[in-house]
Amino acid sequence: MQGSEPQLPTPAEPSDGERAAALLQPGGCIYRFSGPFASTDAIPAEAIFGAWQVDNDGNIVGEFMRNPNYDPQRYPPLADDAEPQH
Repeated sequence: MQGSEPQLPTPAEPSDGERAAALLQPGGCIYRFSGPFASTDAIPAEAIFGAWQVDNDGNIVGEFMRNPNYDPQRYPPLADDAEPQH
């Protein structure tokens, strides 16, 4: 049903931590996710809020890409949900 989905803000820009992680992931992506996951945990697709593309020099490029499968009811965004995952 259209209109029943909560409107979630799109991050204006990556955090300093996300920018630092991008330097370690040239040519990949940096993901923003919600939930108490350890760095060794597999992150379910429904917990990934979205991602930024990283160029070959480790710079975040382009717009934030929202994950259409993100489930904010199951994995609600938290104030500190800015942990990068690559």
